[in-house]
Amino acid sequence: MEQTQDLVRVARELVSRALVPYGERPPAAEVARLLDELTGHGWALHAAAPPGTAAEWSHLVGDPPLGITDSTRWSYCRAVARTLRTLLRTLDAPAVGR
Repeated sequence: MEQTQDLVRVARELVSRALVPYGERPPAAEVARLLDELTGHGWALHAAAPPGTAAEWSHLVGDPPLGITDSTRWSYCRAVARTLRTLLRTLDAPAVGR
């Protein structure tokens, strides 16, 4: 349980780092690292997410864009962060019918 809480905490921090205004975009190498970290944490948490959110995550991350440039990597990184944010929200929501 504590390990999951740590994953959630770090994932939230990563999402915050990715969802900054476009003018505050970090350097390309940092964006690449951030994307790797977002992806890793998302995969670690997606099994606990409801099926719809888990499927959305799998589709987005399992089929990344081809021919990625610095600009498209930043946009894709932000899309991954928004999807991870949704996944985190579903983990926080009380389960219906429990």
